[in-house]
Amino acid sequence: MTLDESIAALEKVAFEIPSEALKIAEENQAEITPKLLEAVQRAAADPQPLLDDHEYQFHIYAIYLLAKFRETNAYPHFVALFNLADEQTLDLTGDVLCEDGPVLLASVCDGDISPIKIIIENEEAHPLLRTSAIASLPLLYMWGERTREEIIAYFRSLFDSVLPKPGNTTVWAALVTCCGHMQAQELANEARRAYQDELILAEALPYQEIEAALMGARPQMVERFIRRYRQIQSTAESISWWRCFSMKQEQQPAVPDNSGEQNQYANADIGRNDPCPCGSGLKYKKCHGT
Repeated sequence: MTLDESIAALEKVAFEIPSEALKIAEENQAEITPKLLEAVQRAAADPQPLLDDHEYQFHIYAIYLLAKFRETNAYPHFVALFNLADEQTLDLTGDVLCEDGPVLLASVCDGDISPIKIIIENEEAHPLLRTSAIASLPLLYMWGERTREEIIAYFRSLFDSVLPKPGNTTVWAALVTCCGHMQAQELANEARRAYQDELILAEALPYQEIEAALMGARPQMVERFIRRYRQIQSTAESISWWRCFSMKQEQQPAVPDNSGEQNQYANADIGRNDPCPCGSGLKYKKCHGT
């Protein structure tokens, strides 16, 4: 397979991991990197054409490849994607920036956390993307690229004045959870006040669990975090969790069915941003998933 054939194979939605195409891309880092940068820049700067084309997927593979390459020139384009308003980013990239956002951001930022702070503090950005940005900070500490003191100081500022109160409960929950990942006993009082002020849904994230993590009584929580967000060694391995790669044969789109018959896919186990198995070309959430 040539590099051009590899790029062509990565352009459209697939239902099997394009391992060979990704391997060729990884082996030709210098040649493919400008094309990857262009794809991500275009997605962030002019998302509408990609929002209209439900099969194009090269920009998503590009995000992972650039993270594997630790390509710092990708950083401003990643940040622009994270800062798109409403659900545009989720529509463009599915759930990948929610699930793998911490390692993707950390991989290209070269230790510069100022743009990450902008994502975290952007009330127009999607809350799930802001939580990914928050989680990238303890990750940088664990990778040895920022100091513990720097991250603790910034988290304290989020508690004290930066984040609005009441603000978004998802973002507040991510903040106290990441304090737990760092076993940040220094922030125990701030976390307790956040619960007292009802900034966090205690029934979904009990304070006792966070308190135990802060005090070092939940080492498995830290271990899971470190395992979950390892630096990317193999692009194919890092995307193996994508829902489209585990769809059953009968769920994969074949002959389009737009007849308006009873919705046989209504309760199917399909990701919100995966292609609808009816074959319409639309994402599930905009088709039978509605």
